[in-house]
Amino acid sequence: LSLFDMVLFLGNGGYLAYAGRVQDTKQYFQDVFDLRFELNSNPADVVMDAMSLDSVQKLVEAGQIQVDRKHLEATDAFGQHLAKAWTHKAADYGASEVSTHAPLPSLAPRGCSWGGAMQAQLRRVALQMSRTLKHFALLGCMMAGGVGGVVKAVPVDGFLPNVF
Repeated sequence: LSLFDMVLFLGNGGYLAYAGRVQDTKQYFQDVFDLRFELNSNPADVVMDAMSLDSVQKLVEAGQIQVDRKHLEATDAFGQHLAKAWTHKAADYGASEVSTHAPLPSLAPRGCSWGGAMQAQLRRVALQMSRTLKHFALLGCMMAGGVGGVVKAVPVDGFLPNVF
């Protein structure tokens, strides 16, 4: 997780469980769910377990997380519990809207003229041909090197019949 600045976790049922800075993730799960991270455990694995109903049931039995048993009755109920907890604490741990705002690119398909489409196809053909020529040139060099190595390694006297 340390490779990312921001992270978004979806819990069971696709409910939002966390969306914020990576460095705040561990603290959020400790504060909200009293999740205990063992000494040499991978925090990413522990957090992922904390969002899976099957794993959370085991963590509750082991006393490593505090979740009311009524939320553990069904996958959807647990996902809703995660989302509700996040909704209440998002202001404390979540990323501000300003820091996450980025303009989206246009997803509308771009039109293309007949000439533009032809030009794109010709570029594609030229690229493929250059790859093919390079491939054949490399194969030719390898074959010539191999034949040259065999010819050099074959003894001349006494091996080849005298045809002259």
